[in-house]
Amino acid sequence: MSEAMAQRHLVSLQMDSEQAFSFEGHGSSNRYSSSRSHDTTEQKEEEALHTDHQPLDGLLESIGLGVWYCDLPFGKLTWNNTCKKHFGLSPDAEVTIDLFYELLHPDDRAATRQAMERSIAENSIYDIDYRTIGIDSQVHWIRAIGRCFYDDHNRPEHFDGIMVDITEHKSVEQMLREQAERLEEFEMRKDEFITMASHELKTPITSIKGYTQMLQNRFKKAGDGQALYFLSIINGQLNKLVNLVNDMLDISRMQAGKLHFRDALFDLDAVVLETVEHLQATTQTHELSIGSSANAQVFGDKDRIGQVIVNLLTNAVKYSPHANRVIVRISTNQEHVTVSVQDFGIGIDEEHRQKVFERFYQVRDITDKGAPGLGIGLYISNQIIERHKGWMQVESKRGEGSTFSFTLPLIREAPGRPQGLSYHRLDGVERNLIE
Repeated sequence: MSEAMAQRHLVSLQMDSEQAFSFEGHGSSNRYSSSRSHDTTEQKEEEALHTDHQPLDGLLESIGLGVWYCDLPFGKLTWNNTCKKHFGLSPDAEVTIDLFYELLHPDDRAATRQAMERSIAENSIYDIDYRTIGIDSQVHWIRAIGRCFYDDHNRPEHFDGIMVDITEHKSVEQMLREQAERLEEFEMRKDEFITMASHELKTPITSIKGYTQMLQNRFKKAGDGQALYFLSIINGQLNKLVNLVNDMLDISRMQAGKLHFRDALFDLDAVVLETVEHLQATTQTHELSIGSSANAQVFGDKDRIGQVIVNLLTNAVKYSPHANRVIVRISTNQEHVTVSVQDFGIGIDEEHRQKVFERFYQVRDITDKGAPGLGIGLYISNQIIERHKGWMQVESKRGEGSTFSFTLPLIREAPGRPQGLSYHRLDGVERNLIE
């Protein structure tokens, strides 16, 4: 029961007790009191509401809660002072349903009327936000909640509820909405810049690589070993730049939903082996070992999965400068296959572990003298794996290394493999993948 309804019942009880007292205590005056009771009921109710419940009104006003009540069909509305304040009315102002609609913002009148009529017709909660333009010309946002009450014959009897000023809340919402729009625009412009910069860089890089290869061929014929050495360094740095540009383009395509995948059934172990052998040929500081195989196939883009493995392996080498080995393992259960890459490097603190898959997130540590990455490799890898309906995870302890892994749905066991595929076991013995 609402506060207004409680007040109404209290007034009725008071009026009944006054009439009873008149009949019992005064002879001829009984008829006088009885004849006047109906005419003065409304006046006495108003006086009682004003005098007997001033403490309650004060409490409601102090917390900004407006309480309203009205008989049905709509006519005069009974509002406490807080309700009137929300509409810019004086405490002694009389309120009617017509005045209520008049003080609503023109754009909100129809929706408010429909909400009230629907609540009465369907016996549902009346809950709506609307704007008021009071006599003081101030615009307020109001949240109103109420319901209809019915008599014993299920006929609408009265409609009451509460209202509260939410202008400040709406202002904060508007501010947050504007900030979100500005951030969205900033993100869009940033992605446009990345796309433009990546494409602009790609042309000169391709040109430089072409001239570098031409010079390498010329100095190779001339037998100039020193020049070849310097050119190999240039070519290595160019390859890093190419990878960076490709990563930036991938991010741009991901944001636009245009990253293309060429899905097919492929041998995951073969992709891991091929990637490990390729990187081992360019890595002099670490031994890249395959600790176990799975003899399984997956469905997806083989090149994109290879891109993920390359990222995990290069990170493992980069962030284990004082170690000399990286271990790759492949394992399966009945439904999934998991590829993990373990290093024995600097490790990652717990606070950074899940954040490393976020775009542009960098693990900054004053004890790490190496330059941090751009924070896009793991993000791209995670997006690729999620696109294949898989997931990535990391296990790490500071100072003891990290194990990054990705898990993919397992299609079925491979029926066979080409002969001659091999991998390096932890014991250093080269073995065929099919034992």
